[in-house]
Amino acid sequence: MTGEGVLRSTDRETYKIFLKQKYPERDQQMRIKTSTGRSLGNGAFFLGLEGMLRQKIVPGKPGHPRKMKASS
Repeated sequence: MTGEGVLRSTDRETYKIFLKQKYPERDQQMRIKTSTGRSLGNGAFFLGLEGMLRQKIVPGKPGHPRKMKASS
């Protein structure tokens, strides 16, 4: 492996230019998602990934679960 990943650096630059010119909204979505560490996709895509990986991917509700009140 060359350490360049899937695309060579020249191809990456060409792809960046292509996205910015042809699909500016998708480019912005990709930037937002990758900067927050999330993947870009819809709900069905994530559910499919969760099924294949058998691991939770979609973020849950924030915070700790509420404690159940003891019944007397």
